[in-house]
Amino acid sequence: MKLTATIGIAAVVVAGAASAAQPAPLNPLELSPHHVAISVANLDVESAWYAKVLGFEKVFSSQDAGQKGCWMWIPGFRIDLMQQKGSSRIDKRVGVMRQGWLHVSLQTPIIEAALARLRADGVQVQVYKYTNGRIMRLIMEDPEGNQVELHAYQGGPAVTPGYHPG
Repeated sequence: MKLTATIGIAAVVVAGAASAAQPAPLNPLELSPHHVAISVANLDVESAWYAKVLGFEKVFSSQDAGQKGCWMWIPGFRIDLMQQKGSSRIDKRVGVMRQGWLHVSLQTPIIEAALARLRADGVQVQVYKYTNGRIMRLIMEDPEGNQVELHAYQGGPAVTPGYHPG
């Protein structure tokens, strides 16, 4: 009887250790993108740029003492632009040395057509390509220097970190 109890306890301990050794599931909170918010110095200029250049629609506006804002929307994603009295970009450095939001990345299945449209609109765009010559991503800045990336569509949301077929 003691041997059976000992084997049973050992089995429970081994099973518990095995389940504890299982990696945590990816995305246990089932997160998906909803929105980002950008503090801007000129709400009107910024919202006009997001509408004209990227095709976002203004779906909500608010204003009270000292601040105003709006929601710029495309199906599946929203950018909230917020202007507070006296706000300005203090840090003029570019890239990873600048504190705050570095960039937002959106993906498109029509990367070549997107590039043609952006250039036709006079938008300055940096083009990055894979070694096979296909466009990987386009980088541009809104009027206040917030970086926007358009990434070539990879068949859905990123499922593997660092996934860049080329």
